[in-house]
Amino acid sequence: MGNYQLVFEWPKKRLPLKYRREWDLVRVKAKEDKLLETLIKISQESESNLEISIVKGKRNVGEARIREDSIMVAFYRDSPYIPESVTFYIPADGNLDVVTELPFIQSGTVEDLRERRVRKNVEITFRAEVRGVELSPRFEGEKPEVTLKFSEEKHGGWEELCLEEVRIKGEKEEVRLQMKERKL
Repeated sequence: MGNYQLVFEWPKKRLPLKYRREWDLVRVKAKEDKLLETLIKISQESESNLEISIVKGKRNVGEARIREDSIMVAFYRDSPYIPESVTFYIPADGNLDVVTELPFIQSGTVEDLRERRVRKNVEITFRAEVRGVELSPRFEGEKPEVTLKFSEEKHGGWEELCLEEVRIKGEKEEVRLQMKERKL
């Protein structure tokens, strides 16, 4: 069990956590088992969207994105575009559009979003441009169909969506990415 540092831009107002300010950046220490709790506190104080780097030691190991009232947490191994694990925390009656905010999806290009729920599984399909050195050359000039498969759990007023599999299907090629489950 280790500690993380959450690094993000924060206006000149107080934060209800212990932090260190460096110009416009703020560093907040969070224990591994209290990471979600810390992110929820930050999201409650935030007035806008935030992108937070998750640092362990001197290495950037992931990111958290806070959009409106949802939180996405992604951890990386090698590539900053293809995460090793992704988990979304959204209000129980929240909008699932936030799941298209993945690092390998070009923002603003999502269309034809469809959702299907079967028991504790959620499948979301849409068309979008992909980005990243590993993916964009394979699907250049097209909007492949992206299918995201999640396992779902409810925790009080929150839904936890753990990304299990990503399928990107273009005209000529198909890519499948298997994700690790990492619950906070």
